Amino acid sequence: MNARPLSLGTVLFGAVFASGCARQAMYDAPLESELQIRPATIDVAKSTYFISEDNLGMAFLVDAVVTSTSSDTQGLPLGNIRVEALAPGEGVYLLPPSAITTHDFTVPDNWEQVRNDECYDADGNFVNSENPYCAWLLDETTGEAYEISDSFAQPEDWAPNYLRIPTSGDTGVARFWVFVDALPFEFGEDNSFAGAQQGNQSVFITTSVSSTTLTIQTIN
Repeated sequence: MNARPLSLGTVLFGAVFASGCARQAMYDAPLESELQIRPATIDVAKSTYFISEDNLGMAFLVDAVVTSTSSDTQGLPLGNIRVEALAPGEGVYLLPPSAITTHDFTVPDNWEQVRNDECYDADGNFVNSENPYCAWLLDETTGEAYEISDSFAQPEDWAPNYLRIPTSGDTGVARFWVFVDALPFEFGEDNSFAGAQQGNQSVFITTSVSSTTLTIQTIN
């Protein structure tokens, strides 16, 4: 499982993206088909990353696999099948890999102040900025930055908590990122992080014929 602490910019707070590139055909899944996800569960430790939607979180790669259950083609991968994923309205977001370009980037020591000054207005709303870094997801551990492609500009296929993508024609796999920005938190009387309980979330994934749930599970 791939997991990276990230700082989340434009894409999950004001923008809606989908592939503006040449689109791969998508078809309804046949009745004799099965959907599986890998991993079936994402385990996360209790972390201050997840207290609130603060642009800091972790990203995980997920594979949705569609295979045939027909007696003649049992277990064979099914390509170009439409897979849809729906996350909660807040805190958990979905990204297609094809939307991302990787750059080398050194996160400045004052990055939080730069982001607050240039990327958000006084009310905390994201604003268009001349600073391109506002739109990047930043991996503070590796120095890599993930730029969201300008070609992802049509709203019908992708929104922060919704994703519709086809399975690969060769492997029957639809791969995407799950970005966990915030999880439910219940604080005790002392309102301390040490005494708080971090909850779980889930992502619903379906082909319309077969459905499953990816659980984001806290290990307190």
